[in-house]
Amino acid sequence: MGLFFTTLFIFTAYLSPQIVFGNLSLYHIEIVIAILALVFSVFSGGGSGIFRMPQTYAIVGLSAAVALSIIFSGWLGGAPIALLEFLPNAMVFFFIVANVKKPIHLKILLLVLFGAALFIIVQGHYAAQTEYGYQPYLLRQRLNDDGDRLSRIRGMSFLNDPNDLAQVLVGLIPLMFVFWRKRNFIFNFFLTVVPVSVLLYGLFLTRSRGGLLALVVGTALASRRKIGTWPAILTGAVLLVGLTAAGFSGGRDVSAGDDRMSAWSEGLVLVRQHPLFGVGFNKFADHYEITAHNSVVVCAAELGLLGLICWLTLIIPTVRDAVKSSELGKKLKKVKSDGTRGRFGLRSYGGITAVEPASIPSYRSAVLATPGAEGALLRTAVQRGGNRFDGSSEDSAGLGKTAISYAPQFIDPMVEAGRPTEEEMRRMSGLVVLSMAAYLTAGWFLSRSYTMTLFVEAGIAGAVYRMARDRGTAARMWRLGYALKVSALTSLGLIVFLYIFLRVRQALGI
Repeated sequence: MGLFFTTLFIFTAYLSPQIVFGNLSLYHIEIVIAILALVFSVFSGGGSGIFRMPQTYAIVGLSAAVALSIIFSGWLGGAPIALLEFLPNAMVFFFIVANVKKPIHLKILLLVLFGAALFIIVQGHYAAQTEYGYQPYLLRQRLNDDGDRLSRIRGMSFLNDPNDLAQVLVGLIPLMFVFWRKRNFIFNFFLTVVPVSVLLYGLFLTRSRGGLLALVVGTALASRRKIGTWPAILTGAVLLVGLTAAGFSGGRDVSAGDDRMSAWSEGLVLVRQHPLFGVGFNKFADHYEITAHNSVVVCAAELGLLGLICWLTLIIPTVRDAVKSSELGKKLKKVKSDGTRGRFGLRSYGGITAVEPASIPSYRSAVLATPGAEGALLRTAVQRGGNRFDGSSEDSAGLGKTAISYAPQFIDPMVEAGRPTEEEMRRMSGLVVLSMAAYLTAGWFLSRSYTMTLFVEAGIAGAVYRMARDRGTAARMWRLGYALKVSALTSLGLIVFLYIFLRVRQALGI
């Protein structure tokens, strides 16, 4: 039930309660759904490791930063209002990590997300063709003083801007390849090729330049492992030129305009004036005529460096875990089999030692035959009946410290049936990396720093990491202190980079 209410809550938020429930939305049914999702997530979240994830404390810190930014802006009573606006989005991360435990759960979530995107694209297509239809799904943007206008589709609720819709679509495209199966043309055609084609068409109808650049970056990253870095960069450049020439951006140049650069500059001024707590949650527009169109600038200006560090602590460990999980299985090396040759082998990578039995039913006898300290560790794990044993520090068996920093993984035959394979875990993690890369690229040109889309992306990445950890193919997650240190240094680096970029651009007169 937790997964059901989680997907229903996200579906409602993406389409808006008015569209999903009609007149019943007056009774705030979405709040009831959120409460039910929270209750069921508490009961189904066992083993999720949520309280060990630095992302959890990043969201707690973000919540505090939201409240403090409003308080220090001079409006004490506005803090609860800001939290009520922020928390429903942030809670989606916990809902997904707690309830998406298997690949089938992830596929259900992705189908729901695709269903919401499909509805918006169909409505936008109809509005664009008729130019009267459902006007909320169509934006007629003025291009010049001659009165020329560009039709761009959009959603409702927090997706009422074409760029926000494009960010959702470009992040969803790589994830649809989760459904891909080798040598299954019909299945792949209907569950991957057709959905991806629909999403690409919807992305085209948004005419989003940020979406275009995100698509190019995602394509280049996806092809890098196949053809190499420089050919992938060349492929991305050719794709960018080709799509621009084909009118993907609606005839507009793919470049940052003077108005956006001025907004970035104003954002850095606000950071200098209010370095710790910012000018207030969602209050950038109170200090400048347009928003900054850059998620980093908006977050730093509105929530200060405290908020930016917490925001990056949500993002950086998420991307890092996905990258490591996508590479781990490929780099594992078989290092020994000793006297149990043919029954199981020990493989090691980056301090991780995992046990892989060739014959699962006989793994107990194989473990009992293992000599030395490693055998003692393994026997202790088996005797306890657990699937995992951590020997990275002093253990109760009195074995002292050992080189095994991650638990040996024993897969029970009855449990194995519902688990993804090692190859499937690597592939899902790789798709999460592509999705996050595309999403963050689009976010560099958008000002929606705390919308639900961010927490959906992070939640999916966290759920895939959880599956990889249960499968034994995930790298050890960062400790909170280290994650905060990396995020703090990255925050300062991004601020300095933006400052230098704007100075150089001003000096060159471009």
